[in-house]
Amino acid sequence: MDFVDVASKLGVPVAVMVAMGLFFLSVARWFRPRVDQIIDSHLSLISNLKENSDKNTKNLNDLAERAVCQFDPQAHCANYRPKEDK
Repeated sequence: MDFVDVASKLGVPVAVMVAMGLFFLSVARWFRPRVDQIIDSHLSLISNLKENSDKNTKNLNDLAERAVCQFDPQAHCANYRPKEDK
């Protein structure tokens, strides 16, 4: 069956809608691998950002604890040991 047979049996609007559906299906098949690559790279980026954010948070907490231990003699700093100069 070609386009003219479908258009004569079902009407031109239905035939155009079927043709548009087939076109969008082929476009979606073409886009899928590209979109999957983009999604994978973004998920990798998000996980790397989370790891870096966790490391930065830990470093900032360590720096804050050192600052409190160095400048507040009343602070209880069991885990803090100043580094010796070499």
